[in-house]
Amino acid sequence: MFVRASGFAHRPPPFAVQRRGWHATDGAAYLSEAAQVPDFNLKQLAYRARNGKRDGVRLEHGKLRVTPLSSEVPAEAEELNGKFCGMYPPVEVPDLLKEVH
Repeated sequence: MFVRASGFAHRPPPFAVQRRGWHATDGAAYLSEAAQVPDFNLKQLAYRARNGKRDGVRLEHGKLRVTPLSSEVPAEAEELNGKFCGMYPPVEVPDLLKEVH
């Protein structure tokens, strides 16, 4: 068990050990450790959400709330995409696959 400076006690995920050169030779041990990763990640996310340590993620009345990200595609690119799509005839996917094959 490790304790971070934030005071949150946790065990490091088993894959952190793998990255340092350790490899499980027993399949059952590997699966057991791999099953702990999602549990660790969920506990870490809950801790960070409860304490406001994640931007755009918070717990409200026991429910996880995630603020949607804004689009990173500029409006000019969307407009240009519309123009390009209008220049080509609509193509059905099966027809396209026949031509490529």
